[in-house]
Amino acid sequence: MDSFARHRLTPADFVPVLEYDGEVALGEVDESFWETLKKLEPFGSGNPTPVFVARQAKLVQPPRILKDKHVKLKMVAAVKDGQWQKAHGAIGWRMAERSAKESLVLGDILDVAFSVDYNDHPDFGGLQLTLQDFARIGTEVAVADATGR
Repeated sequence: MDSFARHRLTPADFVPVLEYDGEVALGEVDESFWETLKKLEPFGSGNPTPVFVARQAKLVQPPRILKDKHVKLKMVAAVKDGQWQKAHGAIGWRMAERSAKESLVLGDILDVAFSVDYNDHPDFGGLQLTLQDFARIGTEVAVADATGR
């Protein structure tokens, strides 16, 4: 089997591919969007949590490292009709090292893959995006929608 694999596999076969359920404009992720997602629960092995991709999200604050492991980003959707959209907070669990390696800075434009969560904390609760992946615009990332495209 080792010989077969060595002759058939290429480095591209080892690039992870993130599958997502659909693209959504970051500005469309609001309380109504969350309420619609909740109707699809419960999520688990037979019904995985939906993952979405938003294109051209702009970092409006420098990335913040939490507990030396996690990263918190604040992003807005691309300009629509000359107006910036509402800012969204996103948390990337165990992504602090990667964000430092990518040298993310204020003003970077990213494509982001995320799931939508709700934080019940009384001081800073509300909709929260949980990052699955991110790529600075112009960086190639292997992603596929639910159909494998």
